[in-house]
Amino acid sequence: MEESTYRFNKELVLGEIGAWIFAPLVAFITSRLADSTTVISISAVIGSILGGVIFWLSTRIYHYKQREGFKPSRLASDIMYFTPIAFLLALSVYNPTVYSVSHYLLNRGDRVVFSVIASQLIGFSLFLIGINTYRMILHRVSRKRL
Repeated sequence: MEESTYRFNKELVLGEIGAWIFAPLVAFITSRLADSTTVISISAVIGSILGGVIFWLSTRIYHYKQREGFKPSRLASDIMYFTPIAFLLALSVYNPTVYSVSHYLLNRGDRVVFSVIASQLIGFSLFLIGINTYRMILHRVSRKRL
C-alpha cells in the first residue's frame, strides 16, 4: 500500500476513533435524560459527527506539520475535494446506518453503548469503501491525491 493511501486511511480511522468515543458517550448521556430510542439514535449520529470531525481534522493538521509544515491553503484544497463526497457519504450511508442499526438494536433491548458501537462499525465500513473508491477515481481522473 502506498504511503498516501496508508496516511489517508489512518486519518479516517483516527477520525472514527473520535466518533467511537463521542457517539456512545453522547448517546449514553442522552439515554439518561430521554427514554426515546429515536432521540438516543439521533444523539449517536450527532456525537459521531462531532468526534469524527474533531479527530480527523486534528490528525490531518498533525500529518501536515510532520511532512511539510502546515499550510492552510493545502488543507483548504484537500477539504474542497474531500468534504463534499465525505458529506454525501455521511448523509447517504454512514449516518443512516448509525441511526437505523442503533435504533433497531435499542428497540430489541440491547444496551446503548453496544448498539451505537455496532452501528458505527457497519456504517464506517461502508463509508471507508465509498471514500476510498472516490479517492481512486479522483486520482485517475485528475491526479489529485488526498
